[in-house]
This record gives sequence, C-alpha cells and structure tokens, in this order.
Amino acid sequence: MDFSAQQLSEDQVQSLVEPQTKQKSPRKPMNKKKLLFGGGIVLLLAVVVLQVIIVILMLNPGLIISNNNQSILDEVAQLTDINTSQTSTIAEVADADQLRDENAIQAQVYKDAQNGDYVIGFEDKMVIYRRSENKIIYEGQSPGQILRTTQQDLINTISELVVEKGLIASDSEEVPQVNVVAEVDAFKAQSAEFYVNLAVGDVIAVYNDAGVIVVYRPETGVIINSGRFGVSISPIAE
Repeated sequence: MDFSAQQLSEDQVQSLVEPQTKQKSPRKPMNKKKLLFGGGIVLLLAVVVLQVIIVILMLNPGLIISNNNQSILDEVAQLTDINTSQTSTIAEVADADQLRDENAIQAQVYKDAQNGDYVIGFEDKMVIYRRSENKIIYEGQSPGQILRTTQQDLINTISELVVEKGLIASDSEEVPQVNVVAEVDAFKAQSAEFYVNLAVGDVIAVYNDAGVIVVYRPETGVIINSGRFGVSISPIAE
C-alpha cells in the first residue's frame, strides 16, 4: 500500500481527528519508559502545578477562598507533615455535593468532605482539613494531579502498543496528541471507513511526526484500528 500522500499540517490533522475541539496539545520530547527531568524542569513543573491548583480553587464554585491561612496551616502542621516553605492556597468547601458531582475524580477526592472543611493546596499534594473535629479528611494528590497521572499512564500504554505493532520506531520519544471520544458521529463524518467501529470512550492518539493515528479501546486494552495520514487516512494492514 502506498503511504506517500502529502502529510497534513498539524492544524489540518487536528481538524480531521479532533472535530469536537480545536485545542492544541503541546508536544514535548519524553521517554515513555523513563521520565527523567532536570532540576530546572522540575522547578518549572512545580510552579505550574501550584498555579493550576490556585486557579482551580479560585474558580470552582464549590469552594471559597479562606482568609485564615496561617492559623489553618499551623493546625494542620500539628496533624501531618507539610512543607512550610511551599506557597499554599486554602479554600473552604461551600458545596461538597457540587464538588463531587463535577466528575469521577473529584467524587473520589471529595467523597468524605463536608461544607465548612478546608482544602489546602500544596505543590505536591492536597489536604482536606475538618477544623471542627481537628482531623485530616483527605491527604493525597489533587484532582488535577490525579488526572495528569492517569493521562500519562494512558499515553504510555498506547505508545507501548504502537511500538509493539511496529507503527513507530522503538526509540521514538514522540508524545501523541490524544482525544477521548465523547460523540462518534462527528468523527465518522470525517472518515466513515476508518472510524466505522468507533465507540464512545475510545481514545484517538495521533503521532504527528510519524504520521500515524490509532484508535485505542481502554476497556479491552487493544488498538482497534490504525492508519497513516496524508491527505486522507490509509488503514494499516495487519
């Protein structure tokens, strides 16, 4: 089969495989088996994580920013180890039910939270503190950190399968753009033949540098279709 068709631009590929969104995901060289970061990158990531936590706490309608920061931190420090050198953000739970209803990850994190509990966001973890009982309700990753970990695990799994199938080089460090399918019709309108077996919940991964696109089904852990893209998607024979 001839795969010599002209490669689409990144914007055109996104239009083809992500009809539900125009958001671009930055591609960063990353070894999928070993993630080794320099000290400068670790510091940058820590700052970004903290900024994300701050934005989430400020914008989430189920939380209100607290003004009792130092006294809350002093009380929490008596119950668990916290890094007092880190900048923290503290919010009070205003609507615990609303927080749990946002998504499955927040339902997991806030499952025992009550209105009036305090949420303290650090660079490396999140704490939910119930001041009325002087106890820690939750201590662990924030919803955003859990999401990022889940996404990275998914990307690593797909990339390992893609390498096993010989679709990309074994030493490739390319990070694919991924899109979880929420509605299949828009995809099938772009390429009915390629997406014929597409289902809600499938993951579409695009390797722009390699010119490869795959459809991965998480519930079975297999790649259900793969192809190379140029001006159109050409299925890869098994």
